[in-house]
Amino acid sequence: MRVRVPPRACLKSIKSYFVVFIIGIIIGAILDWSVNRYFPPHPASEFLTYKIRFGVENLKVDLIALNFSFSLMFSFSLIMLIFGLIFVILYKQL
Repeated sequence: MRVRVPPRACLKSIKSYFVVFIIGIIIGAILDWSVNRYFPPHPASEFLTYKIRFGVENLKVDLIALNFSFSLMFSFSLIMLIFGLIFVILYKQL
């Protein structure tokens, strides 16, 4: 039985889908910021711009000669994920 290896072009397309998704998330973040800044509070805008935060917050390392803290947080809103998926779908159809 022969094992099929996907062509390298397939791997490049996965990378390009990831880049397009990240670009969509960045544009969604700009739209999220503008909705929060310029539009009045509304249930629909509050739902779309509700932030989901996850990560490590204030991890403190206390050594005898060295003392530092580390923090890494990610924050996503629904509008950011929607724009990322819209960009991937539009890129797939091109």
